[in-house]
Amino acid sequence: MSKLQNRRKPQMNPKFRAAAADAAAACGTGDGGVGPTLINNARKSGELNLSNRGLSTVPEEVWRINLDVPEDFKEVSFGTDNRWWEQVALTKLLLSSNKLVELSENIRLVSAITILDVHDNKLTSLPDTLDELVNLQKLNVSHNELQSLPSAVYRCKNLLSLHLEYNKIKELDDDIGNLFSLHDLDMSHNQLSSIPDTVNGLTHVTRLSVAHNKLKELALGVASMNALRIIDAAHNQIVSIPDEIGFLHNLEQIFLRDNRLTELPVLNGTALKELHLGNNRIKMLTSKQLEQLLSVTILDLRDNKITDLPEEITLLTSLERLDLTNNELKTIPYEVGKMSNLKSLLIEGNAVRNIRRDIMQRGTPELLQFLRSRIQEPEPPEGEQLSEECALPWADDAYLARQTKHMLKVTHCLDHSNKPATDVPDEMWVSAKESGVLAVNLSKNNLQAIPSSITMLSASLNEVNLGSNKLTSVMPELSVCCKLIVLDLRNNQLSSLPDSLQSLVGLRDLNISFNRFKSLPSCIYKMRSLENLLASDNGIGDLDAQQLGELSMLAVLDLHNNYLQKIPPEIGLLETLRVLQIEGNSFRVPRPAIMAKGTSAVMEYLRSRIPT
Repeated sequence: MSKLQNRRKPQMNPKFRAAAADAAAACGTGDGGVGPTLINNARKSGELNLSNRGLSTVPEEVWRINLDVPEDFKEVSFGTDNRWWEQVALTKLLLSSNKLVELSENIRLVSAITILDVHDNKLTSLPDTLDELVNLQKLNVSHNELQSLPSAVYRCKNLLSLHLEYNKIKELDDDIGNLFSLHDLDMSHNQLSSIPDTVNGLTHVTRLSVAHNKLKELALGVASMNALRIIDAAHNQIVSIPDEIGFLHNLEQIFLRDNRLTELPVLNGTALKELHLGNNRIKMLTSKQLEQLLSVTILDLRDNKITDLPEEITLLTSLERLDLTNNELKTIPYEVGKMSNLKSLLIEGNAVRNIRRDIMQRGTPELLQFLRSRIQEPEPPEGEQLSEECALPWADDAYLARQTKHMLKVTHCLDHSNKPATDVPDEMWVSAKESGVLAVNLSKNNLQAIPSSITMLSASLNEVNLGSNKLTSVMPELSVCCKLIVLDLRNNQLSSLPDSLQSLVGLRDLNISFNRFKSLPSCIYKMRSLENLLASDNGIGDLDAQQLGELSMLAVLDLHNNYLQKIPPEIGLLETLRVLQIEGNSFRVPRPAIMAKGTSAVMEYLRSRIPT
């Protein structure tokens, strides 16, 4: 026997062993019981958290917490500081992440409970006495092995929130319509093949999730759920939805990705902001369908079979994000370039012939600018010629043909890109100001600093593209361009941004990719209108999830190819986030298999790792 094998294991000091045993008894660890300390604290607070304790059954003293006299206080002593008889009723019971296979019928003894959370267990059934919890408002039985719901659940008339996701439920009783107080109903990730029409009684539900089931249609009763703001029916087998759903005037978001729809649903809801129809079988868009989407800001049509994009798409003046990735489009109407609110246009994966591939890869601002430049403007009236006074002294002949004062007034865009230039003549800024220029493109030059004269356009400037230069800093004075919506700083040598940029409160699209940032600049967290934040290919090593949570409109966050060691699970709480790119970092979780499933799966995984 080697010396290493012969070495005796260190022995715990008996005093420490006794102390550890006392602590285990108090906290209810070791034997799966519930220690007296937890029970006594619950009597004072009305809340008992037994999550993640390896429990296979709930100890009887939990159900009798407000009935039995504690052993330590059989003899009443009015001088004691711990007056157990002054207890409050148990109102919140958390039993998540254990090994429970059933709940006792004695759950009826804690009738004051308003919140019951038993998610992430092994429950195959629920007790018939559940309806005796007359105050129950929130019930979470997700991530279990339920195949059906007992009738007692349908009799919990005061339920406001019911979470049934990640079970094996195959059908719902018609009595679900009796839960008329419900506001939040999640039945996703089950085996439902239909939804009862009696859901028409759920007139207070604002969020309905039936994603990841086997539905072939949405019940007509859903069209009577007048309070609905969000419908998530992604990952089903739906071939059509009732036209009546289009009259839900509070409806803001519809998720119908990964279904079998062959055409856009007819939607008349004036509040509709987001329509997600990716990965269906849609072949064409009609003007009638598009005319119903005038208030939509996000339209996701990726991974379909659309062959033609009608010019009526320009009627969607509120549209901010249009995703047409992986369709069968041959052309993009040049008039799309006039859609002033469009901040993200995705057309990769199409056989588009009227736009060069290198232009498609430059990003939305340059793509829209290209489309605008191809629109044929009406000829000047006969006899009206551009005088020699219009000639710009700072332009050569080739440039003069493209960039006259007339064109500045027509396009409202000052394009001085790809020269390469080390400065921008003052005459150019003067002409731009006189023409009311809204966009400036100085990309692909050799600028080492932002021209200070850009502030001459501060009253009108909406878009600035400074990508692919040699900038090492951004001048604080750029903050006076308070109307900026798009700022492109990609492919420079930046490692910081001035705090003054936090005054760009209207900025929606910020690209700082391919720079030298080691963390997100603090000014970004004050840009409360930010929707698209692209920060890939930097040296970013950590994220502040709490401050990112302040960006209440953030929809796209691109952080791929950085130095992130971990992804804070609180990122999963960013409700508006629709695209999260984190590939090419050094973290271990989420695993590549999860990331391959897309943003929704990653966000769901992150939420599952938040401590209860």
